[in-house]
Amino acid sequence: MRQNRGRVDGIVLSLPGDDSVFELVEVFKDRGIPIVNCQGSRKIQGVDRVICDDARGGYLAAKHLADFGHRRIGIIAVKGSTTSAIRLDGCRGALDEAGIDLPPQLVVEAPDFSEKAGYTGTKLLLMRGERPTAIIASNDLMALGVLDALGEENLGIPGDVSVVGFDNTFATVTRPRLTTVGLPMYMAGQITAQLLLERIDGRYHGEPREVSLPEELIQRGSTAPLKILT
Repeated sequence: MRQNRGRVDGIVLSLPGDDSVFELVEVFKDRGIPIVNCQGSRKIQGVDRVICDDARGGYLAAKHLADFGHRRIGIIAVKGSTTSAIRLDGCRGALDEAGIDLPPQLVVEAPDFSEKAGYTGTKLLLMRGERPTAIIASNDLMALGVLDALGEENLGIPGDVSVVGFDNTFATVTRPRLTTVGLPMYMAGQITAQLLLERIDGRYHGEPREVSLPEELIQRGSTAPLKILT
């Protein structure tokens, strides 16, 4: 956001989609204030946006676990979230490629991306028959709840259950450190600023643009090859 004589010249949004956010976007658009949506809700329409390849991210997360020998992989998705749905589709693609089933009991639809949702989702997965040997959470905050729930059940990480998150936000403060799918945030920030300044300075007046950036899997201590019981 840049400000000149008390007037906001441009807005960077990185927010989930709800009615208040949609209304705010329309207010700014009506006032001719340019907006760039950087990794916010995909449901925000009519503005420039910078997104990451979430399908590829989901694919990388599931492939990592499949390559480690895991076959019962639980996934905690978020109901109503486009981003979560795309990540789930990517996971399914990797599992299909590896010949691994993803039965309904291994997918939990949480209400939001919170730590509590990750905790509750993990408890549900553990109640549904044979426990998963790995869990993918839809973001790192949810993964904190996953780690908490597994600890309460005296399950070792990654000895008993491997855990993967998304976003590379809280990943280095957990114990063990969290394997996660990382977003190129520095690159995203640079591109977001470039798009916004081009609107503010009048160098671009065209249709809304979309820039999709690659994601990468960052392996840390929360994942390991499947422990074979003998």
